[in-house]
Amino acid sequence: MDYMFNAKNASFYPLVIKEDYEASGTWPEDGVLVDEEVFKTYIGHAPPGKMRGADDKGYPEWVDIPPPPPPTYEQLVSSADYQREQWLIKAGLTVGQLQDAVDLGIVTEEKYAKLTE
Repeated sequence: MDYMFNAKNASFYPLVIKEDYEASGTWPEDGVLVDEEVFKTYIGHAPPGKMRGADDKGYPEWVDIPPPPPPTYEQLVSSADYQREQWLIKAGLTVGQLQDAVDLGIVTEEKYAKLTE
């Protein structure tokens, strides 16, 4: 069986159902003809760090997965706010436990020093 490979979306289209794709308006405008062997090579799992893409002639090939985009300013602020909240929760729990020991009169000198830090 032969396939049309579309480089724009790195997808295969079986020629045997071309009429169905055309009827639904989803047959790719451009592409290259590939055989079953090429299809089987590139339809499976990609090697680590790779994804299916196209070479400069429009044929399938494994290409490097692009790095993720850097975080936006809003994402950085949100992350910093979350981190700050986590630290405040941890500090509150630590201080609360030490203060309870002081209130109950069971605090050690070492823990008392930690509380006053």
